[in-house]
Amino acid sequence: MLALTTTTSFHVCSAATCAAVLLLALSATPSWAQTAREPFAVRCKQWIDKKGYSLDYIEQRTGKRQEGQPPTWKGNVKPEAVQVGDVVIAQVAGDVAAQRVAYVEEVSAGTDGLAYAVFVTEWNQGRQMLDRDCLVTNLFGQTGSKLRVPLNTVLRVWRPSLPLP
Repeated sequence: MLALTTTTSFHVCSAATCAAVLLLALSATPSWAQTAREPFAVRCKQWIDKKGYSLDYIEQRTGKRQEGQPPTWKGNVKPEAVQVGDVVIAQVAGDVAAQRVAYVEEVSAGTDGLAYAVFVTEWNQGRQMLDRDCLVTNLFGQTGSKLRVPLNTVLRVWRPSLPLP
């Protein structure tokens, strides 16, 4: 039998040896590939248990929390009707799959009375990534300064005092 070795050349080997080499190659999945297959809740359990994500902040501020991670959180108010005390669900910059939740502290409206931006506070919106795979920043479990979020970047708004659809 022929076997391809790490030097990308072919060598003659017995059937048993070739089977062992193939089994070893197939079972040696790199750690990055294993991590990519694990759900967020599994691969980031050590961070989740520390309760420093934006959704943990929402629970602390409002006394309520939706099930699951922010991408599954539902809105119950149109973004144009956002008020202080609401929760905005927005995209995490630089990550098309990740979403974050933030507590609305102020609403900016135009002369027509329509909201165009909100100022929010949230945990874990630091500038330095400590664990990119688990979306942990240097402000994990801490608030930074109020952040301005344009309303056109808000995906959904949840008002904890109202029922969910």
